[in-house]
Amino acid sequence: MFAVIKTGGKQYRVSPNDVIKIERRADAEAGKNIELTEVLAIGNADKFTIGNPNVTGARVLASVLENIRDDKIIIFKKKRRKNHRKTRGHRQYLTVLRIEEILDVGQKPTGKKKNPTKKTDQKSDNKKVKSKTSQNKTLQKVTEVKKADSKKAIDKTDKSKSSKKVSSPKKQAKSTDDSEKKTIKKQAKSSDDSEKKTIKKQAKSSDDSEKKTIKKQAKSSNPPEKKTLKKKSSSGDKSAKKSPKKSQDKE
Repeated sequence: MFAVIKTGGKQYRVSPNDVIKIERRADAEAGKNIELTEVLAIGNADKFTIGNPNVTGARVLASVLENIRDDKIIIFKKKRRKNHRKTRGHRQYLTVLRIEEILDVGQKPTGKKKNPTKKTDQKSDNKKVKSKTSQNKTLQKVTEVKKADSKKAIDKTDKSKSSKKVSSPKKQAKSTDDSEKKTIKKQAKSSDDSEKKTIKKQAKSSDDSEKKTIKKQAKSSNPPEKKTLKKKSSSGDKSAKKSPKKSQDKE
């Protein structure tokens, strides 16, 4: 059996158990049943009746599954040579229906089927309960594991403390030996460094004193020779100057 219905300004050919998308209806709430009375035609394998404009007394029962929005449609407008461009997006509001029964003139509903949403709600409730129980079990396991880990950590700390207490004298002896060795090494290094510094200072002082004595000896030997040379040169010049005067007097 099939029927042609009108809703939201559109026509749909439907048959039982069909799922269709129609324009959003104000009275459509998820989980409820609605009745579509605008039946334009109805028929089956034996007969077919057309309404004028509707078939009086015929109706279609449907259950609301959900209210959704359709895919986005982009509207683009352009006017050439006017630099006019406009884009808009639109998503239509829709209602999803499942056709339960098609009733002809004078027929009564055979038996209202249970809303599938209720079943789904019960299933979802059962799933929630199961998930809660599973979460509780996991939490219990996690807490048990944490407790076991904490106990292990406490045992490890106790063992480490006891081992530290047992091995503390040995460690103390080792630390004292190490500190003594370090102090001895430092003293030896400091003594070596001081000896090296004193040797270097002595060598430098001896070198400086030798250089000073050599310079003094060189200075003491050089000045008298220069003075004698200067005296000789000055006496020669004077004699040269006096000699022409004496020759003139004789003449």
